[in-house]
Amino acid sequence: PDSKISGVFHGQEVGRTAAKALLNRIRCHLMLGDVDGAKKDHTALKKYADSYVLDPQGGKRTFFDVANEVLAGKQGP
Repeated sequence: PDSKISGVFHGQEVGRTAAKALLNRIRCHLMLGDVDGAKKDHTALKKYADSYVLDPQGGKRTFFDVANEVLAGKQGP
């Protein structure tokens, strides 16, 4: 859980690999129709405020924020 994302996609992702893993687990849960599992991982993702994606304008979007969009259906699982 303490390992760091390093040099992924030219540095567009920053933080702990556990946060990225939880985001992808949320997507997997949703693809399998397991909304409760997705919500559980979403809650766990909240503690990773130090992990984020840089948008094209250089703004920070936490993995938790991205997960909010996935859960709201604004991004495909």
